[in-house]
Amino acid sequence: MHGKSQQIQIIAIFIVTIVLVLIMLFFWFRNISPILNSTELHERAEVIGKKIVEKNFDDTITSTYIVTFKFSDGSLKELWVGVDRAGEESYYAINEGDIGTLTYKEIKAIEQKYKNEDIRWEGRRFISFMKDSEYGGTKIEKRGLTELTVLIIGIGFFISLAIIFIVTIIVNDKKN
Repeated sequence: MHGKSQQIQIIAIFIVTIVLVLIMLFFWFRNISPILNSTELHERAEVIGKKIVEKNFDDTITSTYIVTFKFSDGSLKELWVGVDRAGEESYYAINEGDIGTLTYKEIKAIEQKYKNEDIRWEGRRFISFMKDSEYGGTKIEKRGLTELTVLIIGIGFFISLAIIFIVTIIVNDKKN
């Protein structure tokens, strides 16, 4: 009898964990979905600035690479090129003064969602920058995992975990 109550507790903990992970994924996807569903924009632009934003999480420093582009109408936009090593390669391949065609995504009504221009880059995603031939003519693309890839990997991980958990319960139940 003691074994059954222990199994029920384990199942309850597992279900609560799955529900919490699903809630977390729902809120994460709700935040990233507007960018994923945005139309790709292609515009001529000049690189006028670059910066690295570092955040410290439990003694681990995360570097976010941001590039500022100036468009033909004079407007400026900061774009998130990547995080840590995935963004580092693209960031250092782009130089101030480079001119070319920028491909990116931006959420609708970005000014309302991000009133502070200093964090507005969170509503934009860099896809690629094709330098004009006089600047090397190379195409710099975002490296690393995309948000959708991370979501698919996360879901796959938890499905695998659930299968292992269920098989373990079945095997233990047959032993008893």
